[in-house]
Amino acid sequence: MRTQRRVAQILAAISLIGLALGFSVLGLLIVANEHDGGASMIGGIISILLGAAFLITALVHWQHWQFLWTLLTPGLADDACGERRKSRPSPEAQTPDSGELVG
Repeated sequence: MRTQRRVAQILAAISLIGLALGFSVLGLLIVANEHDGGASMIGGIISILLGAAFLITALVHWQHWQFLWTLLTPGLADDACGERRKSRPSPEAQTPDSGELVG
């Protein structure tokens, strides 16, 4: 279930970035090919601003989910599968049970 939520979050961010790039490129093309003068220039600028708004929304969305992911799953590994890593004790932490050296 967590993997599904994670994939949905990634796809939403990709969609928002795609919209941002699309509107920005469209706005740049409109501004570069100004045929009507001022009317097309205003449309191009609005399109570029809309692209910037989608980009900001994508960044806020990504940061929001990254923050929630770290709060809700502190013991999970950073991998996409969400599997728990097996913690192995360090060699320094391993001591004999009785404390005596066996000779």
